[in-house]
Amino acid sequence: MILLIAGCMQLLMGILLAVFRPRHQSGFWGYTSYLAGVNAESFRLAQRWFCQALIITGALEAGAGWLIHFLAWDNFFIVWLFLAVMLFLPGFVYTETRLKHYLQAHDALPYDYVSPDDAPKPQRKKGFKDL
Repeated sequence: MILLIAGCMQLLMGILLAVFRPRHQSGFWGYTSYLAGVNAESFRLAQRWFCQALIITGALEAGAGWLIHFLAWDNFFIVWLFLAVMLFLPGFVYTETRLKHYLQAHDALPYDYVSPDDAPKPQRKKGFKDL
């Protein structure tokens, strides 16, 4: 049942984002990130791509929730709860990946952008840290 509710919520958020597109970047409504705020075109594309991702993953999640409820597999609540949280992440990954490729193709990727996969790892030190 949790996947059905979470999927319907994602689907509703995607539909609302499609109907009421944000016109400018604010912290209240719409998809905001560092790459989405580079220029107006990247912000507009980020809204469209995130809306599409929410609708697709929400529909898949709601369908899976309905199937799980129909087959009476509701007893595995912890598994479905973990899966519901994990199914919210592909929208962010999809949107950020598309934005990065779009900005690279148009030579608009900020000079200080560091890919999360290429970020330097913190070095561990033995003993106490200097204060």
